Amino acid sequence: MKNSSRQSSSTLNYVLLGALIVALALLPFVLPSYPLHLAVLILLYVYLGQSYNISAGFAGCFGFLHPIFIGTGAYTSTLLFTKMGLTPWLGMLAGAVLAVILSLPITYVAIRAKLPRLSFALITMAFVFIAVYAADSFAVLGGGDRGVQIPFRPGLANFQFSSKIGFYYIMLAMTITLMVVCWQMLRSRMGLYFRAMADNEKASEAVGVNLVKYNLIAMGISAFFTALGGSFYAQFVGSLLPSTAISLELMIGVILFLAVGGFGTFWGPVVGVGLLMPIGEILRSRLPQFQTLHLLLYGLIVIVILSVLPHGIMGYITSKLDRNH
Repeated sequence: MKNSSRQSSSTLNYVLLGALIVALALLPFVLPSYPLHLAVLILLYVYLGQSYNISAGFAGCFGFLHPIFIGTGAYTSTLLFTKMGLTPWLGMLAGAVLAVILSLPITYVAIRAKLPRLSFALITMAFVFIAVYAADSFAVLGGGDRGVQIPFRPGLANFQFSSKIGFYYIMLAMTITLMVVCWQMLRSRMGLYFRAMADNEKASEAVGVNLVKYNLIAMGISAFFTALGGSFYAQFVGSLLPSTAISLELMIGVILFLAVGGFGTFWGPVVGVGLLMPIGEILRSRLPQFQTLHLLLYGLIVIVILSVLPHGIMGYITSKLDRNH
């Protein structure tokens, strides 16, 4: 009887997920221009949140390298396009590979040195400040407020479109792909190792989990997908500055959304971004004289939710469902 109930629940989940995908696919046909722009941003934040969730949530490797990964993807695809005429589709793959290469030595040294998680987070934050300063020193990267402008040449090969619909469908496809990857990851042996490390590193190491290997894998996968998101961001915005391409503020926003939704949960990024971002945009549009009011509201929501639900909304729901089963 219990197996039948679980099977019915699983079937219902797949039906609901399929209905959600169909609804999202039809969304551009009913949304005006600005709400469609907002929908693209929501998908992008869900994507970046899930990318960060792989390393910080699933594996417990909490750090701030991801602004560098976003910048690596954004600058690599942009410069290869503007300087060499290489399609951004290849440039974004090159940027993703480069981000993985950059992630490995820093993570390796930190794990081998057995740095506490707080120390690792602070060291990686320092790397972000260094990266922003370095990028701001080079004219080719748009330093000194020069900016890097991406020439507007609409076409699928150039990753540019005359309307937001093209960007929407690409971001939707990227987000669905990442969600499928994470779903499979969580159901695999590697996902079990990630969860063990996130819960207790010493205990997981004691039962044979190779901390160095699986932390590197988690950070490498996270870096790869984050850099792809950075390339998309560059094409969507159409220009780059060091302060926006390597933005600690953007990543902190992603982390806040993820904390509300639930670190280490599959649906956490979707719930956190889906709850907070529309509220912020409504406040900005309805009360333009208070441009930072949404930040105050974000802070209050984070404080209230984490005070009541320390593991976020989906963390609470998941624990309740686990206890019921």
